[in-house]
Amino acid sequence: MPKIAYVLLCHEDPDAIIEQAQYLTQFGDYIAIHFDKRSPDSAYRKIRSALVGMPNAALCQKRVKCAWGGWSLVQATLNTLRTGLAAFPSAVFHA
Repeated sequence: MPKIAYVLLCHEDPDAIIEQAQYLTQFGDYIAIHFDKRSPDSAYRKIRSALVGMPNAALCQKRVKCAWGGWSLVQATLNTLRTGLAAFPSAVFHA
């Protein structure tokens, strides 16, 4: 059965992001996460550190400063999809 890969675009609450990654990957599914470049680097580092022990989670390193309704959201989605496809080539992606 194929594994699902979730795409998460977010900009705040690193603890909730980490919790969601743990929840969605606990049964073998995948998650690819984009964390808005407008958000604090310290929050990004916290997420990155937490995901080190989660092989089914990938954090997009090519961050975008996102604006509501702008092209930047499309770019962030594309960057995150590329991250997920590289990390989990056999997954089925859902955004």
